[in-house]
Amino acid sequence: AITACAKEKNAVILESSAFSMSAGKGVRADVAGQTLLCGAETWMAEHQTEIPSEAAEQSAALRRMGKASILVAEDRVCIGLIALSDVLREGAVSMTAKLSAMNVRTLLLTGFSIPCGGKTGVRGETDGPSGTANLAAALSAVGGEVCVVTDAVSFPLVQAALDLRAPEAKLVRFPQEQPEQAAEALLASFVPTHLVALERPGKALDGHFHNMRGEQIDAIVADTDPLFSLANQRGVVTIGIGDGGNELGMGGLRPLVERSVPNGAEICAALAGDYTLAAGVSNWWGWGLAALLSVRCGRLLLPSVEEETRMLDAVLQAGAVDGALKKAARSVDGIPLDFHLRLLQDLTDAAAQELAALVPLA
Repeated sequence: AITACAKEKNAVILESSAFSMSAGKGVRADVAGQTLLCGAETWMAEHQTEIPSEAAEQSAALRRMGKASILVAEDRVCIGLIALSDVLREGAVSMTAKLSAMNVRTLLLTGFSIPCGGKTGVRGETDGPSGTANLAAALSAVGGEVCVVTDAVSFPLVQAALDLRAPEAKLVRFPQEQPEQAAEALLASFVPTHLVALERPGKALDGHFHNMRGEQIDAIVADTDPLFSLANQRGVVTIGIGDGGNELGMGGLRPLVERSVPNGAEICAALAGDYTLAAGVSNWWGWGLAALLSVRCGRLLLPSVEEETRMLDAVLQAGAVDGALKKAARSVDGIPLDFHLRLLQDLTDAAAQELAALVPLA
Protein backbone atom coordinates (compact mmCIF):
# COMPACT_ATOMS: atom_id res chain seq x y z
CA ALA A 1 0.00 0.00 0.00
CA ILE A 2 2.83 2.40 0.82
CA THR A 3 4.59 1.60 -2.46
CA ALA A 4 1.36 2.14 -4.39
CA CYS A 5 0.87 5.49 -2.72
CA ALA A 6 4.44 6.51 -3.58
CA LYS A 7 3.91 5.60 -7.23
CA GLU A 8 0.71 7.65 -7.34
CA LYS A 9 2.69 10.65 -6.14
CA ASN A 10 5.45 9.99 -8.71
CA ALA A 11 8.03 9.50 -5.98
CA VAL A 12 11.38 7.96 -6.88
CA ILE A 13 11.58 4.41 -5.51
CA LEU A 14 15.16 3.39 -4.75
CA GLU A 15 16.56 -0.12 -4.48
CA SER A 16 17.58 -1.31 -1.03
CA SER A 17 20.30 -3.62 0.25
CA ALA A 18 20.94 -5.46 3.51
CA PHE A 19 17.20 -5.73 4.03
CA SER A 20 16.00 -7.43 7.20
CA MET A 21 12.67 -7.78 8.97
CA SER A 22 11.52 -8.73 12.47
CA ALA A 23 7.92 -9.94 12.59
CA GLY A 24 5.69 -7.60 14.55
CA LYS A 25 8.47 -5.06 15.07
CA GLY A 26 9.75 -3.52 11.86
CA VAL A 27 12.21 -3.52 8.97
CA ARG A 28 15.76 -2.29 8.37
CA ALA A 29 17.44 -1.57 5.05
CA ASP A 30 20.39 0.30 3.55
CA VAL A 31 19.34 2.76 0.84
CA ALA A 32 21.76 5.05 -1.00
CA GLY A 33 24.35 4.70 1.75
CA GLN A 34 21.94 5.45 4.57
CA THR A 35 20.32 3.10 7.09
CA LEU A 36 16.54 3.31 7.18
CA LEU A 37 14.26 1.90 9.86
CA CYS A 38 10.49 1.50 9.75
CA GLY A 39 8.53 0.06 12.62
CA ALA A 40 7.15 0.33 16.11
CA GLU A 41 8.66 2.25 19.02
CA THR A 42 10.19 -0.95 20.37
CA TRP A 43 11.99 -1.46 17.04
CA MET A 44 13.43 2.04 17.24
CA ALA A 45 14.57 1.45 20.80
CA GLU A 46 16.35 -1.76 19.79
CA HIS A 47 18.33 0.27 17.25
CA GLN A 48 19.20 3.08 19.67
CA THR A 49 16.98 5.56 17.84
CA GLU A 50 15.56 8.34 19.97
CA ILE A 51 11.91 9.20 19.37
CA PRO A 52 11.03 12.90 19.78
CA SER A 53 8.24 13.50 22.28
CA GLU A 54 6.06 15.02 19.56
CA ALA A 55 6.33 11.87 17.43
CA ALA A 56 5.61 9.64 20.43
CA GLU A 57 2.51 11.67 21.28
CA GLN A 58 1.27 11.56 17.67
CA SER A 59 1.85 7.80 17.56
CA ALA A 60 -0.13 7.29 20.78
CA ALA A 61 -2.96 9.46 19.46
CA LEU A 62 -3.11 7.45 16.24
CA ARG A 63 -3.28 4.17 18.16
CA ARG A 64 -6.20 5.43 20.21
CA MET A 65 -7.98 6.16 16.93
CA GLY A 66 -7.47 2.58 15.73
CA LYS A 67 -4.69 3.43 13.30
CA ALA A 68 -1.45 1.54 12.88
CA SER A 69 1.42 4.02 13.15
CA ILE A 70 4.86 3.24 11.74
CA LEU A 71 7.85 5.36 12.73
CA VAL A 72 10.50 6.11 10.12
CA ALA A 73 14.14 6.82 10.96
CA GLU A 74 17.20 7.66 8.90
CA ASP A 75 20.63 6.94 10.38
CA ARG A 76 19.11 6.69 13.88
CA VAL A 77 17.22 9.97 13.54
CA CYS A 78 13.43 9.80 13.56
CA ILE A 79 12.17 11.68 10.51
CA GLY A 80 8.45 10.97 10.62
CA LEU A 81 5.64 8.47 10.95
CA ILE A 82 3.07 6.83 8.70
CA ALA A 83 -0.58 6.21 9.59
CA LEU A 84 -1.82 3.13 7.77
CA SER A 85 -5.53 3.52 8.37
CA ASP A 86 -7.84 6.48 8.38
CA VAL A 87 -11.20 4.85 8.96
CA LEU A 88 -12.75 2.35 11.33
CA ARG A 89 -13.37 -1.20 10.25
CA GLU A 90 -16.50 -1.46 8.12
CA GLY A 91 -19.40 -2.38 10.35
CA ALA A 92 -17.73 -1.16 13.56
CA VAL A 93 -20.63 1.06 14.55
CA SER A 94 -23.21 -1.64 13.82
CA MET A 95 -21.16 -4.25 15.71
CA THR A 96 -20.99 -2.00 18.77
CA ALA A 97 -24.73 -1.40 18.53
CA LYS A 98 -25.32 -5.14 18.21
CA LEU A 99 -23.28 -5.88 21.34
CA SER A 100 -25.16 -3.17 23.21
CA ALA A 101 -28.48 -4.64 22.09
CA MET A 102 -27.40 -8.05 23.40
CA ASN A 103 -27.56 -6.51 26.90
CA VAL A 104 -24.18 -7.90 27.96
CA ARG A 105 -23.93 -7.48 31.73
CA THR A 106 -20.60 -8.45 33.24
CA LEU A 107 -19.58 -9.01 36.82
CA LEU A 108 -15.83 -8.52 37.29
CA LEU A 109 -14.24 -9.96 40.44
CA THR A 110 -10.77 -8.89 41.57
CA GLY A 111 -8.56 -8.09 44.55
CA PHE A 112 -5.94 -10.27 46.21
CA SER A 113 -4.98 -9.52 49.82
CA ILE A 114 -1.31 -9.67 50.81
CA PRO A 115 -0.18 -10.16 54.45
CA CYS A 116 2.84 -7.88 54.60
CA GLY A 117 3.52 -8.03 58.34
CA GLY A 118 4.69 -5.26 60.63
CA LYS A 119 3.23 -1.80 60.29
CA THR A 120 2.21 -2.41 56.67
CA GLY A 121 -0.36 -5.03 57.69
CA VAL A 122 -2.70 -6.43 55.03
CA ARG A 123 -2.73 -4.68 51.66
CA GLY A 124 -4.22 -5.29 48.24
CA GLU A 125 -1.78 -6.00 45.43
CA THR A 126 -1.02 -4.19 42.17
CA ASP A 127 -2.02 -7.20 40.07
CA GLY A 128 -5.77 -7.15 39.50
CA PRO A 129 -7.14 -3.61 39.87
CA SER A 130 -5.71 -2.11 36.68
CA GLY A 131 -6.36 -5.20 34.55
CA THR A 132 -9.96 -5.24 35.74
CA ALA A 133 -10.34 -1.50 35.09
CA ASN A 134 -9.02 -1.91 31.54
CA LEU A 135 -11.50 -4.71 30.86
CA ALA A 136 -14.31 -2.67 32.42
CA ALA A 137 -13.41 0.28 30.18
CA ALA A 138 -13.45 -1.88 27.04
CA LEU A 139 -16.76 -3.52 27.89
CA SER A 140 -18.36 -0.18 28.75
CA ALA A 141 -17.09 1.36 25.51
CA VAL A 142 -18.98 -1.21 23.44
CA GLY A 143 -22.22 -0.74 25.32
CA GLY A 144 -21.92 -3.35 28.06
CA GLU A 145 -22.98 -2.82 31.65
CA VAL A 146 -20.27 -3.56 34.18
CA CYS A 147 -20.29 -4.22 37.92
CA VAL A 148 -16.93 -4.69 39.65
CA VAL A 149 -16.79 -6.66 42.90
CA THR A 150 -13.94 -6.64 45.39
CA ASP A 151 -13.36 -6.79 49.15
CA ALA A 152 -12.72 -4.09 51.72
CA VAL A 153 -8.93 -4.42 51.47
CA SER A 154 -8.76 -3.84 47.72
CA PHE A 155 -11.75 -1.50 47.45
CA PRO A 156 -9.76 1.79 47.45
CA LEU A 157 -7.28 0.35 44.92
CA VAL A 158 -9.99 -0.74 42.50
CA GLN A 159 -11.82 2.54 43.00
CA ALA A 160 -8.67 4.47 42.05
CA ALA A 161 -8.21 2.40 38.89
CA LEU A 162 -11.86 2.70 37.84
CA ASP A 163 -11.88 6.46 38.44
CA LEU A 164 -9.25 6.79 35.73
CA ARG A 165 -10.35 4.13 33.22
CA ALA A 166 -14.01 3.22 33.75
CA PRO A 167 -15.82 5.72 36.00
CA GLU A 168 -19.16 4.53 34.64
CA ALA A 169 -18.68 1.02 36.09
CA LYS A 170 -20.42 0.18 39.34
CA LEU A 171 -18.19 -0.90 42.24
CA VAL A 172 -19.45 -3.22 45.00
CA ARG A 173 -17.70 -4.08 48.27
CA PHE A 174 -18.29 -7.77 48.98
CA PRO A 175 -18.80 -8.50 52.70
CA GLN A 176 -16.65 -10.76 54.86
CA GLU A 177 -19.72 -12.24 56.53
CA GLN A 178 -22.55 -14.33 55.03
CA PRO A 179 -21.03 -14.66 51.55
CA GLU A 180 -23.73 -17.03 50.27
CA GLN A 181 -26.51 -14.55 51.02
CA ALA A 182 -24.49 -11.69 49.56
CA ALA A 183 -23.86 -13.69 46.38
CA GLU A 184 -27.55 -14.52 45.98
CA ALA A 185 -28.53 -10.89 46.45
CA LEU A 186 -25.95 -9.55 43.98
CA LEU A 187 -26.83 -12.05 41.27
CA ALA A 188 -30.52 -11.30 41.73
CA SER A 189 -30.04 -7.54 41.51
CA PHE A 190 -27.49 -7.31 38.69
CA VAL A 191 -28.47 -10.45 36.71
CA PRO A 192 -25.15 -10.88 34.84
CA THR A 193 -24.72 -12.60 31.51
CA HIS A 194 -20.97 -12.98 32.11
CA LEU A 195 -18.70 -13.23 35.15
CA VAL A 196 -14.93 -12.73 34.98
CA ALA A 197 -12.65 -13.36 37.96
CA LEU A 198 -9.28 -11.68 37.40
CA GLU A 199 -6.65 -12.28 40.11
CA ARG A 200 -9.18 -13.15 42.80
CA PRO A 201 -8.41 -15.82 45.46
CA GLY A 202 -10.19 -19.14 44.98
CA LYS A 203 -10.68 -21.88 47.57
CA ALA A 204 -8.57 -24.99 47.12
CA LEU A 205 -9.94 -28.53 47.46
CA ASP A 206 -9.24 -28.38 51.22
CA GLY A 207 -11.75 -25.51 51.55
CA HIS A 208 -9.10 -22.90 52.33
CA PHE A 209 -7.59 -19.95 50.49
CA HIS A 210 -3.83 -20.08 49.90
CA ASN A 211 -1.18 -17.71 48.62
CA MET A 212 1.61 -18.88 46.31
CA ARG A 213 3.73 -19.80 49.33
CA GLY A 214 1.11 -22.32 50.41
CA GLU A 215 0.07 -20.23 53.42
CA GLN A 216 -3.61 -20.16 54.40
CA ILE A 217 -5.06 -16.65 54.07
CA ASP A 218 -8.71 -17.30 54.99
CA ALA A 219 -8.75 -14.60 57.65
CA ILE A 220 -8.00 -11.82 55.16
CA VAL A 221 -10.17 -12.96 52.23
CA ALA A 222 -13.85 -12.27 51.60
CA ASP A 223 -15.25 -15.48 50.13
CA THR A 224 -16.45 -14.77 46.58
CA ASP A 225 -16.46 -18.45 45.57
CA PRO A 226 -20.28 -18.58 46.02
CA LEU A 227 -20.66 -15.90 43.35
CA PHE A 228 -18.69 -17.97 40.85
CA SER A 229 -20.36 -21.23 41.82
CA LEU A 230 -23.89 -19.85 41.61
CA ALA A 231 -23.09 -18.17 38.28
CA ASN A 232 -21.96 -21.53 36.92
CA GLN A 233 -25.18 -23.15 38.09
CA ARG A 234 -27.36 -20.47 36.50
CA GLY A 235 -25.81 -20.54 33.04
CA VAL A 236 -23.81 -17.34 33.35
CA VAL A 237 -20.68 -17.48 31.16
CA THR A 238 -17.76 -17.68 33.60
CA ILE A 239 -14.10 -16.92 32.98
CA GLY A 240 -11.22 -17.44 35.41
CA ILE A 241 -7.99 -15.47 34.92
CA GLY A 242 -4.85 -16.13 36.92
CA ASP A 243 -1.09 -16.55 36.90
CA GLY A 244 -0.45 -19.06 39.69
CA GLY A 245 -3.39 -21.44 39.81
CA ASN A 246 -4.68 -20.32 43.21
CA GLU A 247 -7.04 -17.81 41.63
CA LEU A 248 -10.81 -18.24 41.41
CA GLY A 249 -11.85 -20.19 38.31
CA MET A 250 -8.42 -21.72 37.65
CA GLY A 251 -9.53 -25.24 38.57
CA GLY A 252 -9.86 -26.02 34.88
CA LEU A 253 -6.06 -26.09 34.66
CA ARG A 254 -5.52 -28.34 37.69
CA PRO A 255 -3.28 -30.92 35.95
CA LEU A 256 -1.02 -28.16 34.66
CA VAL A 257 -0.95 -26.36 38.01
CA GLU A 258 -0.13 -29.53 39.93
CA ARG A 259 2.64 -30.36 37.50
CA SER A 260 4.20 -26.92 37.03
CA VAL A 261 3.56 -24.76 40.11
CA PRO A 262 5.27 -25.19 43.49
CA ASN A 263 2.63 -26.31 46.01
CA GLY A 264 0.30 -26.64 43.02
CA ALA A 265 -1.72 -29.60 44.32
CA GLU A 266 -2.36 -27.79 47.60
CA ILE A 267 -3.11 -24.28 46.36
CA CYS A 268 -4.94 -24.87 43.06
CA ALA A 269 -8.43 -23.39 43.06
CA ALA A 270 -11.24 -25.93 43.15
CA LEU A 271 -13.74 -24.12 40.93
CA ALA A 272 -13.42 -24.06 37.15
CA GLY A 273 -15.03 -21.62 34.76
CA ASP A 274 -16.35 -22.08 31.25
CA TYR A 275 -13.07 -20.56 30.10
CA THR A 276 -9.71 -20.41 31.85
CA LEU A 277 -7.07 -17.84 30.86
CA ALA A 278 -3.53 -18.01 32.21
CA ALA A 279 -0.77 -15.42 31.84
CA GLY A 280 2.54 -14.50 33.41
CA VAL A 281 0.67 -11.67 35.15
CA SER A 282 -3.12 -11.64 35.46
CA ASN A 283 -3.35 -7.96 34.52
CA TRP A 284 -2.15 -8.84 31.04
CA TRP A 285 -5.42 -10.57 30.20
CA GLY A 286 -7.22 -7.28 30.92
CA TRP A 287 -5.29 -5.96 27.94
CA GLY A 288 -5.73 -9.22 26.03
CA LEU A 289 -9.52 -9.25 26.23
CA ALA A 290 -9.62 -5.52 25.44
CA ALA A 291 -7.47 -6.20 22.36
CA LEU A 292 -9.81 -8.99 21.20
CA LEU A 293 -12.81 -6.69 21.66
CA SER A 294 -10.94 -4.02 19.71
CA VAL A 295 -10.56 -6.27 16.68
CA ARG A 296 -14.12 -7.52 17.00
CA CYS A 297 -15.61 -4.03 17.19
CA GLY A 298 -13.22 -2.19 14.87
CA ARG A 299 -11.93 0.37 17.37
CA LEU A 300 -8.94 0.40 19.66
CA LEU A 301 -9.96 -0.10 23.30
CA LEU A 302 -6.57 -0.49 24.98
CA PRO A 303 -5.04 2.12 27.30
CA SER A 304 -2.04 4.16 26.26
CA VAL A 305 1.22 3.59 28.11
CA GLU A 306 0.68 6.97 29.74
CA GLU A 307 -2.75 5.95 31.01
CA GLU A 308 -1.39 2.63 32.30
CA THR A 309 1.40 4.44 34.15
CA ARG A 310 -1.00 6.90 35.75
CA MET A 311 -3.26 4.05 36.81
CA LEU A 312 -0.47 2.10 38.53
CA ASP A 313 0.62 5.26 40.32
CA ALA A 314 -2.98 5.87 41.45
CA VAL A 315 -3.34 2.29 42.70
CA LEU A 316 -0.07 2.62 44.65
CA GLN A 317 -1.21 5.95 46.07
CA ALA A 318 -4.38 4.19 47.26
CA GLY A 319 -2.27 1.75 49.29
CA ALA A 320 -1.32 -1.15 47.00
CA VAL A 321 1.81 -3.26 47.27
CA ASP A 322 3.58 -5.49 44.79
CA GLY A 323 2.33 -8.95 45.79
CA ALA A 324 5.67 -10.64 45.12
CA LEU A 325 7.74 -8.01 46.94
CA LYS A 326 5.23 -7.27 49.73
CA LYS A 327 6.01 -3.57 49.51
CA ALA A 328 4.91 -0.55 47.52
CA ALA A 329 6.83 -0.47 44.25
CA ARG A 330 6.29 0.63 40.66
CA SER A 331 6.00 -2.97 39.59
CA VAL A 332 3.55 -5.87 39.36
CA ASP A 333 4.44 -9.38 40.56
CA GLY A 334 8.06 -8.30 40.92
CA ILE A 335 8.28 -7.19 37.28
CA PRO A 336 9.22 -3.53 36.72
CA LEU A 337 6.72 -1.18 35.10
CA ASP A 338 8.88 -0.71 31.98
CA PHE A 339 8.50 -4.38 31.05
CA HIS A 340 4.71 -4.21 31.34
CA LEU A 341 4.61 -1.06 29.22
CA ARG A 342 6.69 -2.66 26.48
CA LEU A 343 4.28 -5.59 26.39
CA LEU A 344 1.31 -3.22 26.28
CA GLN A 345 2.94 -1.31 23.43
CA ASP A 346 3.54 -4.51 21.45
CA LEU A 347 -0.04 -5.67 22.00
CA THR A 348 -1.40 -2.26 21.02
CA ASP A 349 0.68 -2.22 17.84
CA ALA A 350 -0.52 -5.74 16.96
CA ALA A 351 -4.17 -4.80 17.54
CA ALA A 352 -3.82 -1.58 15.55
CA GLN A 353 -2.17 -3.43 12.67
CA GLU A 354 -4.94 -6.03 12.72
CA LEU A 355 -7.50 -3.23 12.56
CA ALA A 356 -5.62 -1.63 9.67
CA ALA A 357 -5.66 -4.91 7.76
CA LEU A 358 -9.43 -5.10 8.07
CA VAL A 359 -10.25 -1.67 6.65
CA PRO A 360 -9.53 0.19 3.42
CA LEU A 361 -6.29 2.15 3.62
CA ALA A 362 -6.48 5.91 3.58
